[in-house]
Amino acid sequence: MRPFLAVVVALVVALVAAPLAARADPAPEATYDFTVKPVAPLKAGAKGQLVIAITPKAGVPGNPHVSEQAPLQAKLASSAGLRLAKEQLGRADAKATQTHGTELTVAFDAVAAGKQQITGKMDFFVCTDKWCLRQERDVTAAVDVK
Repeated sequence: MRPFLAVVVALVVALVAAPLAARADPAPEATYDFTVKPVAPLKAGAKGQLVIAITPKAGVPGNPHVSEQAPLQAKLASSAGLRLAKEQLGRADAKATQTHGTELTVAFDAVAAGKQQITGKMDFFVCTDKWCLRQERDVTAAVDVK
């Protein structure tokens, strides 16, 4: 009798838990796209821009968005052939998008020819109607200076 009861309890738990799991909130990483837009080749002495975009994915339940109140920070560095206008960017540098995302534009000067790069970390908060969670993403962009 006890094994039968254990099987019945297991089935009831499975039947109740399955619909709840199916309605679970998506993982934060599944609610947005993090894009470091490619930089076109530049000539030495030219000015360039790196654009970092955080875009909520369409069709994700819970109204995903990048928080406009929570801290947002990017710490960047570049190889010797580039000179960044700013190495640290924050909320004041961010531009809200129509899709409830955020874009950061980083200006730089191409000072020497060669394969250059911009690297760093970006911290921001992605939210839904139910939660708001801190995210940290790596920033890497190759810049070809002719």
